[in-house]
Amino acid sequence: MRRHLWLAILLGTVSFFGTADSALSQGVYPPGGGMESYPPGATMGGSPVGEFTGMAPPGGAYPSYYQPYPSISPYEHEFTQIANRGGIWESESENRISLPSRWKFRTEYVQMKAERGRYLIGNPNAPSYREQIAPVLDAAGGGAGGGNLTDYVDALRGTNNGVGFNLFDPITAKQLDRPELQGLRLTLSGENPDGSGIELWGFWASEDDNEFDAREDVHPSRGNQQVVVEAILQGIDETGIPFLLNPPISLTNFPDPLEILQENLLNLRGIPLDDGTITRLSDGTTFGGASAVYDLAFQVRTDIDMYGTGLRWKSMPLYKSGSIRVRPSAGLRYTAVRDMFGFFGRDSGIFYDTISTGNQPFLPDVKLHSLPNGFDDDGDGIVDNAGLIEDQFGGQGGGGGGAQGAANFGLIGDPRIYPVTSILDNQVESHLGGPEIGIDYDFGGDKGFRLGGSTNVGLLVNYQRIELSGDNIFVSTRESDLIFPSETNARPNTFSTTETHTSVSPMIEQMIYGEGPLFQYIPVLRRSKMLRNANFRASYTLTMIAEMTRASDSIIWQGNPSQNIFPGIQTSRSTFRTSSYDFGISWSW
Repeated sequence: MRRHLWLAILLGTVSFFGTADSALSQGVYPPGGGMESYPPGATMGGSPVGEFTGMAPPGGAYPSYYQPYPSISPYEHEFTQIANRGGIWESESENRISLPSRWKFRTEYVQMKAERGRYLIGNPNAPSYREQIAPVLDAAGGGAGGGNLTDYVDALRGTNNGVGFNLFDPITAKQLDRPELQGLRLTLSGENPDGSGIELWGFWASEDDNEFDAREDVHPSRGNQQVVVEAILQGIDETGIPFLLNPPISLTNFPDPLEILQENLLNLRGIPLDDGTITRLSDGTTFGGASAVYDLAFQVRTDIDMYGTGLRWKSMPLYKSGSIRVRPSAGLRYTAVRDMFGFFGRDSGIFYDTISTGNQPFLPDVKLHSLPNGFDDDGDGIVDNAGLIEDQFGGQGGGGGGAQGAANFGLIGDPRIYPVTSILDNQVESHLGGPEIGIDYDFGGDKGFRLGGSTNVGLLVNYQRIELSGDNIFVSTRESDLIFPSETNARPNTFSTTETHTSVSPMIEQMIYGEGPLFQYIPVLRRSKMLRNANFRASYTLTMIAEMTRASDSIIWQGNPSQNIFPGIQTSRSTFRTSSYDFGISWSW
């Protein structure tokens, strides 16, 4: 086989002569470039006053083909480090425009408690029902019911042995159960090799109906035949007495109407109202008003829904020593709170008191109940009767002493209105958004168990929308305060109003957590590929947002539809506080 050696000889000769020439590493001189002294300055390692033989820079600037050495290559990383993580040496690098190199996702079950409202459910300037009727009973003198009535009034005022009792008393928002919410929190976070990173989070939590039912405070043997009360109220004679209390014919197989009313008209709760008569004197003294009372049903419902999201940027650690790391953070937050309050009440419209003779007129606004001590004091088979005073003052909590007087029932009103149903619903939607800053602190490494937390403060713009509506809010024992329905307006006593407000709400949030590979130590769970490398996380978060309007506290309790007086909206603000326990799983990659 013949081999041509001429190519090898040619390439070898060119390479040899090439080694005798100089290679230019900064580019080609432009045509006409002269050889002059270089201006003073530190150049190419020379002294500040040295000279460099080269072309003169145009206008005193360095030519584009003179570059410092060593230069920062566009092919190199801006940040590079070698770190030992869990016994394994890892090389990490980062550029200014790049995604984080380590990511974590966690999902958590949220069990949250929210702050209740603070104020009276009713008008604070109006009297309670006990305060309203005590003078009426005083004026009755004690003739009806003898000395027991005097003792009864003393008990109303809390002066009988210093102990008061419930007689359609109002409640405050603090008497309601604290709202309990359940929901979900999702978090995606990324971290750079230098410890900085980002965090995107979101949550949702909602509460089932949180209801206060005044019937739960009544003896369980009471109020189980209210459908019969409805039947009794269907027929009224010209004197206002239901037919079944004085039936024109004998009714067989029907319960005694008097016993039905005594057992099923209940001592529930009331709402003090401004009916247009409240007057304030120059010295601050107020008088007037009355209480709406409900003897068939009294229910208060509160609901809270919350959701939100946010984005945080976490900087490089301000302090890092061993397993301790402290990092500042900044970000944006959005939180929405929907706070709802609802009231439902029903009243029979029946007046009832205790008298010795049947010709005594009804006492105005009076619905008399025995002291609610949970005993059948007169031995008639009914616990805490309506319409009479059981013998409870000779030895309270005893029984069998016999009732004083007889129960007297009468409906002073139109049976087409009673039983009357009163409804009020108020909803406050708050949308909060704005910047936040904080600090994060972690104790422990990336592997194994660790503890930590964060503290964040923010200043949020709070946009609020308040919607109030309802029907038949009036002093329930006074039919004349209502507007009578007509063919053109079947519900003339309804009302509805809406307001919007914008304010600024400071916010502070404190969170602590514990996290670790717990699933690795549980025999069954560690077999799961999903849980084998996951961490269990538990945390507690306390959030306080100032200047929040609550649904139960933002109502002006007033009602007299005949005078065009309906409940209104007031923007009474307070601090809204939530505390939550979160339990979840986190994955890292």
